[in-house]
This record gives sequence, structure tokens and C-alpha cells, in this order.
Amino acid sequence: MRASWRHVPVVTAGPTHDELAEALVAACAAALTKFGGTGAVALVDDGGHLLRFVRPRDVGFAYVDLALAKAWTSVALGRGPSETGERLAQYPGVALST
Repeated sequence: MRASWRHVPVVTAGPTHDELAEALVAACAAALTKFGGTGAVALVDDGGHLLRFVRPRDVGFAYVDLALAKAWTSVALGRGPSETGERLAQYPGVALST
């Protein structure tokens, strides 16, 4: 079964807010490296505001906009990028980047 983004705890406030945000971004960056992926990691709060961002030096600048757009869209639509991609794939002619 595929993991859903909804299983990630929402960070709202508290003394560990920064530590938790750093840990989430580090875990995502480690997963990219582990699976040989290329990209950037954007972490937004439940209002779509940027909390953390990581872009490795060897990743192109276009990944900045892609990561921010995917993170914001996930919040705006209330679903993760994979679920959004699955729904959009039902419509011919829609370009996907999931």
C-alpha cells in the first residue's frame, strides 16, 4: 500500500517546530538520494506558506518552482501530488510532473 502524505503530522507550533521541520526535509532529501531521484524539497505549512526548502547544488533552478508549486498545490487541493496526478491523468492532454 502506498503511503499517503496525510500520514505526516501537521506541524503547528511548539518548541520542537524547527527541529521537526528540519527532520522532515532531511528525510525527504535522504529518500531522494536513496532512490536516485533528482529534485528539490519544499515544506509548507497548512496555509501553503514555505517553512523549509532544500535544493542540492547539482539540481537545476527549475526544480525550485516545481517543488514550491507541488507543495502549495497539495495544500490547496487537500491531497498529495501522486493523488492529484492520478486524478489529472483521467483527462487527455494534461501534462503531469509527479
